[in-house]
Formats: sequence, structure tokens, C-alpha cells
Amino acid sequence: QANAALNPALLPRLVLVQAALTAQTDDPDLKEDARFYSRWPLKGGGADRHRKHLGELETAKRARFLTLDTLVQEMRAKHSINRPVTFVKLDVDGHELDVLRGATQLLTAQKPPILIEIGPHVQDEVPQRFEQLIGIFEDHGYRLETGDTGKKLPMSAPALRALIGDGATIDVIACTDTGNP
Repeated sequence: QANAALNPALLPRLVLVQAALTAQTDDPDLKEDARFYSRWPLKGGGADRHRKHLGELETAKRARFLTLDTLVQEMRAKHSINRPVTFVKLDVDGHELDVLRGATQLLTAQKPPILIEIGPHVQDEVPQRFEQLIGIFEDHGYRLETGDTGKKLPMSAPALRALIGDGATIDVIACTDTGNP
């Protein structure tokens, strides 16, 4: 709410939702003391800082756990949105795969372009997660392009790792030829 208040011209167009997007709606195992790297203090920081990306763990207090598909359905039912989803900006600091696993209807039916920051070192917290992330895009007919120039990127995890480099990230647009313009 504080960030939204900083943009008064956008307030009429914003729908604020406090949620943790996951692969399954209301998975009770995720609610119990769920913590995510979701803060990057410029100075100081506590003992919970990640050794490589320096993020700090935060508890997901009062957040609902649901899938992106469920969130879109709820927002349509409440008339918060009434048009197709034409673009997704996904900034979930290593949890992209879980969010996309909970968006199969969106990825299959609407195929919106997705802006995503890809960093193999963040995905490597879970073995094979980076490879599975690339695979979910492939499974839904997406290709990857650089966010700044639109240059086509390889759909191979080893090739992307080599291109991005250890500890680095790149902004990527995942898009299809049949999705929204």
C-alpha cells in the first residue's frame, strides 16, 4: 500500500494483492513459517543473508498461498480484470518455476509474453530447478529473447548458464508466436 501511494496517478488502475504465488493453491506445507528471500538491504543486514546473492529471508505473514491461475480466476470473478492477460512481469527471486507450474491455464490458453530475470545461481538452491524452468517454457511453446535487444537465446540450460555467468542475471522476455501481441 505504501508503494502504491507513491504512484497516485496509477492507484485507480491497481489491484493490490498480498499473496505468495505457488504451484498449488493453499498447500498447508507452504504456510507454516514460509520464508522467502525477498529483501536486499543496501547496508547492514542480519544473519539470514544469502551467501551469494545477499538477500534476506522474510516470513510470508498474512499472505495467501495460491496459483497464478487461481488468482486470475478470482480477479475475473470479482471483475477486477475483464480482459485477457497480455503481459506478465515475474520477479519472484528464484521461485519462478513454482509460479509457472501454477499458471498452466494462462500459459496454455493466453500465452502472454513474460518478462523474467534469470539467474542460474538463484535457481540452483534446488537441484535441477534451472533446467526445469527452461523446460516449462519449452513445454508451452515459448522461446527466450534478451529483454533489451530481443536477441534469441538458447533454450538449453548449459548454454544459458555459460552465457549468463556465475552469480549474474539477465532480463529475458519469454514469448511465443501465437500469444498475445
